Amino acid sequence: MLAAATLAALASLLGFVDGRLWLAEVASSLRLQLLVAAIALVALAVLARSATGGGLAAVVLLVNAAVLVPLYTGGPAAAAGVARLRVAHVNMQGHSGDLDAFGRIVASERPDVMVVLEPSNGWLAEVSRHVWGYRILAGGGRWRPRVMVLATARLTDVRVPVTRGLPESALAFDVALDGRPVRVLAVHTLSPSTPGDRRGRDEELEAVAAWARQHRGSEIVLGDLNATPWSSVLRRLEDAGSLRNSADGFGAQPTWPSFAGPLGIPIDQLLHSSDLTVTDRDTRRGFGSEHRSLWVTVARAARE
Repeated sequence: MLAAATLAALASLLGFVDGRLWLAEVASSLRLQLLVAAIALVALAVLARSATGGGLAAVVLLVNAAVLVPLYTGGPAAAAGVARLRVAHVNMQGHSGDLDAFGRIVASERPDVMVVLEPSNGWLAEVSRHVWGYRILAGGGRWRPRVMVLATARLTDVRVPVTRGLPESALAFDVALDGRPVRVLAVHTLSPSTPGDRRGRDEELEAVAAWARQHRGSEIVLGDLNATPWSSVLRRLEDAGSLRNSADGFGAQPTWPSFAGPLGIPIDQLLHSSDLTVTDRDTRRGFGSEHRSLWVTVARAARE
C-alpha cells in the first residue's frame, strides 16, 4: 500500500513539471485516475490502519482534487440574448462505425454544425443517405478528406488554413450566430504517444494559437487536440490564443477511450473566444469510434 501511494504521489508531482517532458505529459493526463486511486488507497489504509500509507494517499487525493475541482466550479459567463449554436464533433479514426446510429442521433439532436474527423471512405460516400436537412462538405488532408462538416445552414469562407505548422487535418469555416459570423477551426493533432509525436503535437497546437491570433472576432477551435484541460500545452494554447475552455463549469467529461467511461481521458476539446459563452456541454456515444462525441452549445456572452 505504501509503495502504491508513493508511486501515485510521484506521478502527481511529475504532472506539474512542464509538459515538454514526455513523462510529465503522461502524468498530467491521469489526474482523474490518480484521484480515484487515492480515494481507494485512503479507504484501504483506514481498513489496514496504516497511518503512513493513508496520510500519503490523502496528500495525493488533495493534490489532484486541487487540479480538478476548478474545472467543476468555474462556471461559464452569462449568455446575452436567446440565439444558440449547437456544435458537435467526433473523431471516427477512419472506422466505418455505425452510420445508422449516427443518423438517428443527428436527427434527434439536430446540431447546427456536426464535425466528423477522420471519416472513412464509406462515411464520405454514404453519410448523405443517413442524414437529412444538412449541407455536407469535406476537406483537409493531402490525399483524402480528413474533415467532414454537416451544417443546417450555409457555411461561408470554407478553406484549408494556411497558418504554418497546422496539421493536414484542419479545416476552417464561418457559421452564423445571431446574424454574425463565428470563425471555426476543426483540427486533429498528433497523439503524444512518443516523445517525438509529443513535440509534433505541441508544434501543431502552437500553430493553432497562431491561427487564433490572426483572426479578430468570435472564434471556436474544436477537435481531437490530444491534450487534457489541465495539461500545460493546452493552457499555453488558451493563453496564447486568448481562448477559453468549454469544459469550465461542466467538469472533465472524458472522451477517450470510450469503453473507460468516466475514468477515460478528456482529449477532445472545444475552445472559444471570450465573447462567447457555453450554455450546455456533454458527451455522447462515438458511433463505433474509440472516442465519444462532444456536444457543446454556445451563445454570445453578456457584457460585464
